[in-house]
Amino acid sequence: MNRTAALAGLGVAALVVALAAAPLYLPAYPLFVLSLGLVYAVAVLGVNLVMGYAGLVSLGHAGFAAVGAYVAAIAMTKLGLSFWIALPLGGLAAAGCGVVLGLPSLRLGPLHVAMVTFGFGWVIVLIAQNWLDVTNGPNGLAVPPPRAFGRDLYAPDFHVAVVAITIVLFVLAGNLVASVHGRAFKAIRESELAAQAMGVDLAFYKTLAFALGALFAGCSGALFAALSHFVNPDAFHFGVSILYVTVAILGGMGYLAGSALGGVLMAVVPEVLRGTGEFKDLLTGSLLLALLVFLPHGLAGFADRRGWLPRRPTPPAIEAVAPRIAPNAVRAAGSDDTPLLAVERLTVRFGGLTALKDVSLAVRRDEIVGLIGPNGAGKTTLFNAVTGLYRAAGGAVRLEGHDLGRLAAHERTRLGLARTFQSPELFRELTVLENVLVGAHTGQWPGLLASTLGTPRTRRAEAAQRERARALAAFTGLAQWVDRRAEGLSFGHQRMLEIARALAAQPKLLLLDEPAAGLTSAEAEFLMALIRRIRSELGVAVLLIGHTMRVVMGLSDRIVVLDHGERIAEGSPADVRTNADVIRAYLGARHA
Repeated sequence: MNRTAALAGLGVAALVVALAAAPLYLPAYPLFVLSLGLVYAVAVLGVNLVMGYAGLVSLGHAGFAAVGAYVAAIAMTKLGLSFWIALPLGGLAAAGCGVVLGLPSLRLGPLHVAMVTFGFGWVIVLIAQNWLDVTNGPNGLAVPPPRAFGRDLYAPDFHVAVVAITIVLFVLAGNLVASVHGRAFKAIRESELAAQAMGVDLAFYKTLAFALGALFAGCSGALFAALSHFVNPDAFHFGVSILYVTVAILGGMGYLAGSALGGVLMAVVPEVLRGTGEFKDLLTGSLLLALLVFLPHGLAGFADRRGWLPRRPTPPAIEAVAPRIAPNAVRAAGSDDTPLLAVERLTVRFGGLTALKDVSLAVRRDEIVGLIGPNGAGKTTLFNAVTGLYRAAGGAVRLEGHDLGRLAAHERTRLGLARTFQSPELFRELTVLENVLVGAHTGQWPGLLASTLGTPRTRRAEAAQRERARALAAFTGLAQWVDRRAEGLSFGHQRMLEIARALAAQPKLLLLDEPAAGLTSAEAEFLMALIRRIRSELGVAVLLIGHTMRVVMGLSDRIVVLDHGERIAEGSPADVRTNADVIRAYLGARHA
């Protein structure tokens, strides 16, 4: 452990001790405000998981907090349950609402999802105001104090419980966001297209993000009910949802520390400005606006960019030449004569436009096949149809004889297809190492619960995948850049990173969409050598789109030529180079 990490650990430990010991040195009301800040921090953490990590939009977290508060209050007052049972019940009830509310995010755009979540928060408040038999309407519910060890827990004692619960929830959230599941959230935030191509199930993870965000908000609501001993609809109006989002941004989206800072801001700032009377709202708004303008990444983001937040220890340097990486298990059932990939009479239409018409091709194991054609010939469309990003209107795509027609993109990746994109689709805010680890999403990882708990098996799996990701980064010439954000790489390095990320999925077939585009001559030479190593050392077949004829002709065993969505030629590089139809497609009838 380096000195910075050790100091950070000591600082966190000192902060925890100071929070837990607050009843010894704070008067009653400031202690209540501090407890309230911790409760708000849990709610802001829920917002951060949805918006900061997964990149989704939610304007209804006050509604989730209301569900948690009322479920806990009703469980304690009308069912006679202990607070320690009512707390998880409130969280789970809110999580159930989050699952239902997350479903529209699968088909609707961000604006429509925002309106759905806004409507949810509004409806929950209306229900609380009008369901008199259950919620007691605007008059609210009186909540008894929690009990532990045979005694009621009032402010000083319950503060210690709030500190403990908050720490547990933040630790669990920290384990989650540092795991394969947290990287899936970040991948969706950065590029949904690349995320699903790397095997991330968008439907599952978007729904999960809403469920987890709602779970934390529901726990916050239950804590609020127990802390204030009272719950009514006024505590959860729409303005509270907006305030949650505002302080999450001010604290720092995508940072756990930002959630804690946001919760403190939400509780403390109104109290500090209480003495300003009628100018309180003006001063509060002005302060928030100034922070948003001058600290666009929030307080935690500002601290991170100044290097004030602790970082993971820098890994030891990796040799420029990577050790041999174990080849993938590509010798599946079937004879060597069975094509690895078989595209049969594939047709893709966009409305009245036929982008591909009855295109057939095959790629055998350990083969490099080039795919060329003029601009607009349908090459990338074929890639998108093979990998599941587009739905075919006709024909079939088979991998090792298995029909892929009904499988989604992430399911095809799990079966052995991985790809790069014509324009690099990287997770730009993530480091090189994190990008490659997202590519390993389809590997052997522990489940969601084990990852959240941070079990030893989870730590071992993470260490093993990180070591393999480092080896792949070195294999593609990125050894010295593993801790740099993808957005800070040169264009050539971004191309290599896409290949490293695709290889992390342990593909049987690698689809490269114009990987030489934009590369210098030296970079193109490195790329050609790399593709040969991918075939010879990793045992991965390659389907290659290219306009750089030196690269395509120099690498390919066979070349397939498309023009206007139809296959016009196939053969060896020498045959294709002299084919009259190919020359006509590229240069016109006069040259042919």
